[in-house]
Amino acid sequence: QNALYQIMMSQSPVDESSFRLDGQKMTYRPVSTGAVKMDMCLELAKKGENFVLHFSYATGLFLDETIAFYGRCMRRIVMELLGDQERLLTQLPRMSQQDHQALVEEPNYRVTPFVNLPLQKLLHNRSASMWNSTAIIFHNESITYEKLEKRANAMAQFLVDQGLQPGQNVGLCMSRTPDMVAAMYGVLKAGGSFTYVLPSFPASRLHYMLTTACSAMMLCDSIARTQLPEDFWQEGLPCSVHTIPDGEAEHFNDIPISQENLANILFTSGSTGVPKGVMACHRSVIDYIEHLCDVLKFDETTVFGNQTPLYFDAYLKEVIPTLKYGA
Repeated sequence: QNALYQIMMSQSPVDESSFRLDGQKMTYRPVSTGAVKMDMCLELAKKGENFVLHFSYATGLFLDETIAFYGRCMRRIVMELLGDQERLLTQLPRMSQQDHQALVEEPNYRVTPFVNLPLQKLLHNRSASMWNSTAIIFHNESITYEKLEKRANAMAQFLVDQGLQPGQNVGLCMSRTPDMVAAMYGVLKAGGSFTYVLPSFPASRLHYMLTTACSAMMLCDSIARTQLPEDFWQEGLPCSVHTIPDGEAEHFNDIPISQENLANILFTSGSTGVPKGVMACHRSVIDYIEHLCDVLKFDETTVFGNQTPLYFDAYLKEVIPTLKYGA
């Protein structure tokens, strides 16, 4: 529906703190009259060293959450102006990263029953809106989304430099540390899929899994690499083996892929025969995760303990939903 509203913006010409009575500073206390002169009125007042923006609005026309949204938009505009006063108002973003993701990104890319974005894009959107917030807690150390993003960028650039092509698989042989998550994220950024393996597996099983998954390379951390069985290194390695790089990278342009690309290849236990590789594309993983988040009602207060073995399908259910919605 199209609606026309009367909106007025005014600015108080004096500083509230300048009011005095008999030499004593007066305290300004706004009193609501229960009515508004216009459909919505924005009043800008100076209070000491600060400026206060006050909304008055007709509750029959606007919901409280709508006005709260307008307030966040005004805050974003002011913050952008403080960063670059030469920019025109028409050039400034009007919504916070969180609102843009919730109101623009996901609705416009949502194709029932899944969000039409690859996993790494979902994680990147979250990082952009929660840059300084905690993403992972490891041994009482808080890893921010910024650090996770930059660490994943370094992993992705390293993989591309080693020759990883879009759609290729990477075996991940990692200890349970934040780098384990960053490596998974980095593989996705580089356009590949990942298969988790454990250094405690027999060499024959490691060779079988990497060969069956057609892994182009295996990525290890320094701890897991030393724990690989000695006979794993015998001639006939199924792929090249690399140790994760140190450091972080400010930027990495994610390799474009489709939702039909593989995200993960996991293997059954093999209790009834040889282990079988199960291929999961981005679309199916995201479909499941979105449904899981709706059912469990994840939000920014959610904290999930990561206890599932890396090679179980439940591992992704613990890691990705909490990175996208919680901590």
